[in-house]
Amino acid sequence: LLAGLDTQIDVLTGWFSLLATEHALEAAWGMPEVAGVLLEGPLGCGKAELVEEAARRAGTAVRHVDTSLVFKPDKLLDLLAEAVNDRPGPGVIFVDRIEAVIGGSSITSFRTQCLAIMRWFLDAVAQRPGMACVLGVHSAAALGDELAKTPLLPRSLSVPPPDLKRRRRLFEAALARVPTAEIDFDRLASRTAGFSGADVVSAVLQASAGAAGSGEPVDHDALETAIDGTTPSLGTTSSGEIPGYGFDRVANLTDVKQRLTESVIWQMQDPDRVLRLGIEPPRGLLLYGPPGTGKTYVIRALAHESGAAFFPCLVYTSDAADDSLL
Repeated sequence: LLAGLDTQIDVLTGWFSLLATEHALEAAWGMPEVAGVLLEGPLGCGKAELVEEAARRAGTAVRHVDTSLVFKPDKLLDLLAEAVNDRPGPGVIFVDRIEAVIGGSSITSFRTQCLAIMRWFLDAVAQRPGMACVLGVHSAAALGDELAKTPLLPRSLSVPPPDLKRRRRLFEAALARVPTAEIDFDRLASRTAGFSGADVVSAVLQASAGAAGSGEPVDHDALETAIDGTTPSLGTTSSGEIPGYGFDRVANLTDVKQRLTESVIWQMQDPDRVLRLGIEPPRGLLLYGPPGTGKTYVIRALAHESGAAFFPCLVYTSDAADDSLL
């Protein structure tokens, strides 16, 4: 799940080295009190694994606090107080899915009490030498300014949904020790728009289980089948639709597909190619033709080939023409 997250790992390792080791650099350097870092990203993006790896590199320990079963403020207080008071040495406290207890903008007794508990928790961590916390959240906007903008969490670190390049790296990492036949990693990456890191691992496990039963190496067809059987975790959000077919399903239109490849796919998948050619990449295209000729179908295929999401936008005019936007 950590393939392609080198920058995030380095940044978080630096914060842990500063706040949560026996060197006590925060106090030695005369820095203001800091509790830790706000870590945002969708489910399955690898937040927990990121925290574990950064802590390992910094030489410190991690304690996870599970908020999924918190239904009363007292339960949240007990979990956080135990995490703060029971740690004998330097370490990191990772509290994930904070939005489950304090998310939303409505004012309720439950949310008000949980916010007060979280503010106490941040103060307690900031006052403990060698201790840091990481608050995991789907989106920092879900927390409101009460926590998202507190000076005790001076850094917000984002783990974005995997793009095309990272999805390829995730497949390469997940299959690194698996016996495989010839694999088209670019094809796998382009077919898995909307997949989280956990989705990629799940598809690889499914294909590996089938191969293990037959005694054969994992081949590309097995992975394609596993991908078809995996529901994209991120494809049901406001990220648009995730088309399931590419240009291979578009008959003829060779010139159109070539123009779209050069204008859209190249600059999305290999932007350096455009720079090397010394041309200004287009910011949009006009695709025209009478209704029913397949414009939307072609653009859905283009989205798939680009590893991008598709956003349909119908525009009705006096002659009943329609158009779609990628």
